[in-house]
Amino acid sequence: MIPCRELITRSDQICVNVGMLGHVDCGKTSLCMALSTTASTAAFDSNPQSKARGITLDLGFSAFPLDNKYNVTLVDCPGHASLIRTVLGGVRIMDLMVLVVDVTKGMQPQTWECLILANITTCNLIIALNKVDLIPPPIRPEKMEKFCSLLRRSLKKTRFGSAPMVLTSTTDAEIGTDKLKDEILQHLNKMTLVRDTASSFVMAIDHCFSMRGSGAICTGTIITGQVKLNDTVEFPKLQTTKKVKTMQVFRQPVDYAKAGDRVALGIPGLDAKSMERGLITAPGLLPSASRAAIVKVNKIPFFKEQVPSGKRFHVSIGYSTVTAQVQFFSPDPTAKLRNDDAIFSRSKEYLVENVLEYVDEDDASRIYFALLVFDKPVFILPNTLIIASNLQQPDETVACRLAFQGQVIETSQDKDVKKTYLPTLKIFYYKKKSGIVDRVSSEDSIIVRGFCQKNSNVDHLIGMKVFVHGEKSEEIEDSLVSGRIQGRFGQTNKVRIGVDRPLTEEQIHYLKNHVCIVDITFKEYKFKIRTESGQKLCQ
Repeated sequence: MIPCRELITRSDQICVNVGMLGHVDCGKTSLCMALSTTASTAAFDSNPQSKARGITLDLGFSAFPLDNKYNVTLVDCPGHASLIRTVLGGVRIMDLMVLVVDVTKGMQPQTWECLILANITTCNLIIALNKVDLIPPPIRPEKMEKFCSLLRRSLKKTRFGSAPMVLTSTTDAEIGTDKLKDEILQHLNKMTLVRDTASSFVMAIDHCFSMRGSGAICTGTIITGQVKLNDTVEFPKLQTTKKVKTMQVFRQPVDYAKAGDRVALGIPGLDAKSMERGLITAPGLLPSASRAAIVKVNKIPFFKEQVPSGKRFHVSIGYSTVTAQVQFFSPDPTAKLRNDDAIFSRSKEYLVENVLEYVDEDDASRIYFALLVFDKPVFILPNTLIIASNLQQPDETVACRLAFQGQVIETSQDKDVKKTYLPTLKIFYYKKKSGIVDRVSSEDSIIVRGFCQKNSNVDHLIGMKVFVHGEKSEEIEDSLVSGRIQGRFGQTNKVRIGVDRPLTEEQIHYLKNHVCIVDITFKEYKFKIRTESGQKLCQ
């Protein structure tokens, strides 16, 4: 059954999540304080370490009403390079992003990384040019015109070439933040917000703490479905179910919440220390964690390094970031391109790809998939966005660390995926075996050595297509002769090749007087477990 989806009408009080992203110390938290009328327990750097260091270390949440239509939740993201995992976790819940740029410093490394992240995950971006008050008024118009022109030129590399830019200041009331509010409202009015309220309940927890008399308080955003007081919910990470006894939306008690809402659930009997981040779901939705996943992927074009198979990347899935080894593959190129090639199926065959290449969105002729084998189990929802990064680069690097992104197609929860799940995947690479023409037996056959030992089994070779060429040519198009292996030649270490067409006198002369190579090209399945020797080869 395909889950129905509830289209939010403008008569509802619509809950929206607006991400505030940018480089460290660009003024994101100050903007959130200036815009907001309600703060959550995790707002405005309330973490003691954040106060001590003077920077945002975790996601912060605050809210304000807008035009009697929207309840806007601001998601204040850390700007330090070492905290990119936290930002990657937060993008999943954002409907709209505000990229905050310090006009006195311009586009800094994390500003670019946040812009790239927005380019991956959303079409809705507003650019807040902050700290405008620090530019002296006499030169401000000229300075800002030049700044916006250079920034607009840089934005042409992304989908945000025409993104709106708004001047902001939290210290100069004349500049203020009202224009940013107006731009958020205009943007939201143009958007079609869809919330999946009919699917099973899933909530992304971003904070969990204890409160005397209420037990554990789990705060987060509902991804799908709905929850009511006294509902039984499950904590997949803990493999336990609990009842919801209290609910609040920004300190206001409620008895019901749905997809898109930011809510605090009171869960008696839960140890808050055991559940810092993660998922709350309907019972039985995620019975166990995944150890491998198939993902339809594309390289992030701003990542300048190669993205090779076999390498480990940091993979962000919701609020979790785990390391995984990757194997890229694509639809079998020898088969005709079909409309369903973009749909992964274990019944189809796929070719190993050693390196992931970027594919333009409009290019339907090239499709890449990835097999991710996680170093530790992780809970994954269907169709989840993943972002893979190379976080081993130094934090001060100016290069993009986001390598590739994609959507989860299927997962495996098998404990020993290498023995159970991986062998079911028909992922192959082409392998070549070569021999040498020993003699010409007749115009219909030649004898070849080098394919077998004297007493070895050759049944797996019988019927295999071969190509014969001169020593300096290896291209099939340049082959002298083609044919198929008929069997062993007597009791020797040689095989007989039946040629496709009778040999001409010229070919016979060439074969007798030159060193000629015979090649078999066949498929080697990457994860196939060989149970016996002499298994039939596939071409």
